[in-house]
Amino acid sequence: DQLKYSDMIDAFGKAIEALEDDNLFGFNDEDISFCSYWLGFAYNRTEKYDSAMVYANKAIEIDSEEFGEYSIETGTDYLVLANAYSGKYDRENAKKYFRKSISILEYLDDDEMESVDLGVSYNDFGVFFVENYEYDSAVYYYKKSLAVYENGGSEADKAITYYNLGQAYSYKYNYEQAKTYYEKAYNSYKSEYGEYDSR
Repeated sequence: DQLKYSDMIDAFGKAIEALEDDNLFGFNDEDISFCSYWLGFAYNRTEKYDSAMVYANKAIEIDSEEFGEYSIETGTDYLVLANAYSGKYDRENAKKYFRKSISILEYLDDDEMESVDLGVSYNDFGVFFVENYEYDSAVYYYKKSLAVYENGGSEADKAITYYNLGQAYSYKYNYEQAKTYYEKAYNSYKSEYGEYDSR
């Protein structure tokens, strides 16, 4: 929560090492997959995409066996993998795994928690399209993300997507729409964090 990714990598790295050392009968598999997911996430945030892929694939392997292919755990693992491929500019594999994550989470979309994860997948796919200058596709996925968040996300979730929509419309030179979404982002951030927060 404090965005200290190097500390996060260190802590989860030590945890996964201890868990693997004591996993003779597979009792620690769920904890290993949990640590693998967060290690993949942190390595993506520090732009160490090859390491992110290693841990995302480890989490996918365990979670698809433990919970099944169509589980929230597996769906979010695929999102980590998609973001790693996106970071490496491997467009085809990034799109493949974003779609895989979304297809799983759409299938499961029957409670608030799973919906929020689906909103994250839509949002991250939108970011992918912005980075590849496909602004109409970005707007499409940001709006899908926003529809999810408006049914159960926090003000912070909404603020991120409002801001991203503002950016996408700016890149499309549609400044009136951009202004509308930047104002919504401002109001959501202010509501969640207060007027003097850096966001």
